[in-house]
Amino acid sequence: MPQATARRSSRKDPYWGKRVRSKDFIHGVTAVLAEEITALSGQRIKDVVDARLVRKIIAEWDGRMVDPDIVTDLVIAANTVVAQRLRAKNTSVLGLLDEHLVAGIDAVLADDIVLSKHIKDFIEKVMQQEFVRSLFTDIIYTSIVAFYERISPLFGGMTLAILEGRVKSFIRLFMPMVQREATNFAISTTNQRLFSTFARSIVRQVLSEPLPQFSAATSSGRRRHVEALIRKSIGSRTLESLVRELGLAAWDDVYKRVRNRKVGDLLHVEEHARWLAERATELIVPILSRPRVLRLVAAEVDRSNTRQDRRKYLADRERS
Repeated sequence: MPQATARRSSRKDPYWGKRVRSKDFIHGVTAVLAEEITALSGQRIKDVVDARLVRKIIAEWDGRMVDPDIVTDLVIAANTVVAQRLRAKNTSVLGLLDEHLVAGIDAVLADDIVLSKHIKDFIEKVMQQEFVRSLFTDIIYTSIVAFYERISPLFGGMTLAILEGRVKSFIRLFMPMVQREATNFAISTTNQRLFSTFARSIVRQVLSEPLPQFSAATSSGRRRHVEALIRKSIGSRTLESLVRELGLAAWDDVYKRVRNRKVGDLLHVEEHARWLAERATELIVPILSRPRVLRLVAAEVDRSNTRQDRRKYLADRERS
């Protein structure tokens, strides 16, 4: 019996190959999918999406399933193409956006930057770090050296070079006061407004700059460093683990927020059901047309027909 089924399946493979590509079959699949998509709009997301399956896919994803060298080459090639297209467009970022988006950007830039208490505490902690203390010491020492060299070009710089350790030790005595003043300067309301004005000017200048200028500003040496960084990043297991953790956290948060919402609340599937069904059919039909899939479909149909024939045969025997 299995051999007969296999022979019938092989004979029907050409039929199924033509059938899944026929207009009738494609229209039928599209119609069924459109009905299913429309029906989904009224269902809750938690009843449609298997949250545990999504988590499992994210958690078990292994970056070694794809060739990192090929992915890296694709990323670098895409970056090169983007740079070439930027050079070809003689316009700015603002020139590519519509007036409503530009107005929104201006509204965001119009707001002054106000530092929260946490940011102020962070600035104070940074100012207390040893590297900041050393930086301020070097700046003050360099200023003193420059002053004495201007007064006495021959002996001023030489004298301070000999006494560098003592001079820097003397400067460090006043460093706590310098750090406090620097912190107060950074977090003062007046200076926050000045920084906001400065930041707005910089951002507007960047957004108004012609796109080719961004490409021209990157040297060939810098591009080589960026490409090397991309290669290291794509092959980094640590980075992959971090991305996986972020993906799981993001998925858990998103699912928690939408799980009780209806699909139609998130996606306007009813309005676009036909379009979605047509695109899905374009993806499904080539898969169904694969030789192994066709043989599987044909074998399953033959198996079903064989069972039906067997039941009919037994029923006819009982009646006779």
